[in-house]
Amino acid sequence: MRPLREILGDLRPTSEERVEHCLEGLYDPEQCACAHRGELGEREEAALEAERRRWAAAGDRPGSG
Repeated sequence: MRPLREILGDLRPTSEERVEHCLEGLYDPEQCACAHRGELGEREEAALEAERRRWAAAGDRPGSG
């Protein structure tokens, strides 16, 4: 029988999964309305887009995910 701590550890998302979830939330208008109603400045929008592209490229690399 496995200890409860091990079982719970298997259920927790990895750091990469948490980051992916956060980035998905930023690009979902229902979850993050502020990012979709023109409330972000040009610099913030550019930073978000750069981060999205960086993670998209990381997901395309062999051995990722």
